[in-house]
Amino acid sequence: MEIITSLDLAGTGLHSGFSSRLKLGLRNGASAPEPRFRFPGLGPISPAELGRLPRQARRSTRLGEGESVIATPEHLLAALLFFSTLPLDVECDASELPGLDGSALPYRDALSRLAPGVAASPAWREYPSDLGWEYHWSYGYIRVRPAARFRVLWHLDRPPLRQSFLLEDPATAFREILPARTFAFHREWREASANGLMAGVGEDSGLLLAESEAEYAEVLGLHPRWKGGPYPLLNLPGWRVENELAKHKILDLLGDLALVDLSLPKLDIEIRNGGHHVNHLLVARLLAA
Repeated sequence: MEIITSLDLAGTGLHSGFSSRLKLGLRNGASAPEPRFRFPGLGPISPAELGRLPRQARRSTRLGEGESVIATPEHLLAALLFFSTLPLDVECDASELPGLDGSALPYRDALSRLAPGVAASPAWREYPSDLGWEYHWSYGYIRVRPAARFRVLWHLDRPPLRQSFLLEDPATAFREILPARTFAFHREWREASANGLMAGVGEDSGLLLAESEAEYAEVLGLHPRWKGGPYPLLNLPGWRVENELAKHKILDLLGDLALVDLSLPKLDIEIRNGGHHVNHLLVARLLAA
């Protein structure tokens, strides 16, 4: 059987539009059985040090400040939850990770080739938390309470889309959450592009959605090469997993929560229409505790 000790993943940063190459390698005889990270101007740093970097939410997570930043790490970090005790070197030659297909699936599969035994029985580390917290905003809420294990219920309520999903175990997350692709409404994509975001988004970078049947027909008429899946999916022929949009929001939450030492809190979390900003508020409370 072939023994693989390093792999490269290359692509374009979703927001920067710059080429990016990520190298994943196993350290031989490593004294610290955990990943360590290197980015331009940063590293080597441990998972705990990664979580202490300043955080920003701008349609993704951004760590650090000035020229020393790590942009859009959440999909990689979600996959690393399952490989958190491996002596991995994670090195990127750009400040933003490659966006790939907009999910954590390419990272999951690459890490699984490096450590097939881990992939055969996926698990993550959990730590106790007594955090009780509730926060509301005009279109959603987050409710958090202590629990015997990590659990999250996510509600997506963005007409014409309404999806919910309850995640209760790591095997389901490995199988169904990590493959869920990022998404944006067509109007949001145009507005973000005008503001210098999503410069690296291509036809296969995630899911592009219409907000009405009229827009669906209009956009597909303007872009005849787009495959056009079931309404409101514009750019691809179908969903990868059931309730893919709600599952991707859980993927982002997992990646942000992984900033606490690549582990998850024993909390019961319910979120309606959240995002990275709310995830960061939760991370700040967990780190403070």
